[in-house]
Amino acid sequence: MLNERSEWESIKDDVRRDKEVATFYLLQYDNELQSYRDQRRADLGSIGDSAADLIRVAEYDRRHDAFYWLRAVGLVQAYCGAKRSLILNIRRSIQREALAGGQHAWVIKTQMRFIDEMYRNNKGDRTAYVSERQVRACWADLVGRTIDIYLRLKIREKKR
Repeated sequence: MLNERSEWESIKDDVRRDKEVATFYLLQYDNELQSYRDQRRADLGSIGDSAADLIRVAEYDRRHDAFYWLRAVGLVQAYCGAKRSLILNIRRSIQREALAGGQHAWVIKTQMRFIDEMYRNNKGDRTAYVSERQVRACWADLVGRTIDIYLRLKIREKKR
C-alpha cells in the first residue's frame, strides 16, 4: 500500500511538471524555438544540405527534450483551429506584455481581447463572446494536447 501511495505521488508530480513545461513552451514558443536553433547551430557548427549534416541534426534533436516539446507545440498550434489559435495568441501577447496581473486575470483579459478581435474581424459584430469556462477549457485542452503529442513523439522515437 505504501509503495502504491509513493507511486501515485510520483506520477502526480510528473503530471504537474508536464503541465508546467507544456504551458511554458506554449507561451514561450517563438523565443524557445529561436534559442534552440541558435544553440543547435552553436553546438553543430555549419550545417549544409548533405545527408551527413541532416543525420547530425536528427541525432542532435533526438538527444534534446526541448526538440520534442517544440515539435508538439508546433503541431498543436498548426492544427488547433481558429478559435483556439486566437485564444493562444491572445494569451501569449498578454504574457509578453506582462499584463497577467495575477493567476486568474489572464482569463478576463483574454475574454476582453477575444471580443475586440472578433469585433475587428467581423466588422462590428459584438455578438461573439467566449465565457470564462470556455477560455479555461480551451487552455486546458491546448496544454493536454501538447502533453499528449509530446509523449507520442517520445514513444515513437523509442520505437525507432
